[in-house]
Amino acid sequence: RPGGAGVTRALDGEVVVHLCRSHVVEGDDAGLANGPIDCAVSTPYGFSPQDVLKLCAGATSSSPSLCAKQVSGSFSSSQAASVCSNAIDAVPALCIDHLPSTLSQDDAVRLCAGAASPPPAFSAG
Repeated sequence: RPGGAGVTRALDGEVVVHLCRSHVVEGDDAGLANGPIDCAVSTPYGFSPQDVLKLCAGATSSSPSLCAKQVSGSFSSSQAASVCSNAIDAVPALCIDHLPSTLSQDDAVRLCAGAASPPPAFSAG
C-alpha cells in the first residue's frame, strides 16, 4: 500500500547501482547527488525494486517518495511511482484526490503525473 508510514528500508545492491548511475551530478550541484538514494530509502514498504527505480531514478531529493506516501492506498505501488516520479512535492498525489471518483485510476495517473498544482474542485453541476 503506497500510503503507508515511511520507514527506512534496506536497498538491494543492484537497485543502489542503478540509482547512483541515474543521477551523476558534478560541480556546484554535487550536493544533490544523494537524491535518488534519499528518495529510495524513504519509499513506502511494498514497492518492488522496479517501482523504487521508477520513482527515484534522477530524483534530487526524497520528494518523490514523500509524494508516493500521499497517494491513496487504493492505487498500486506502480501507479504511485508513475504519478510521483520527478515530483518536487505532494501535488501529484493531491491532484488525484481532487479528481472525480468516476475517473479510472490509470486515467488519474496519466492526468496527474507531473502536476504542478491540484485541479480545481470538481463540480457535477
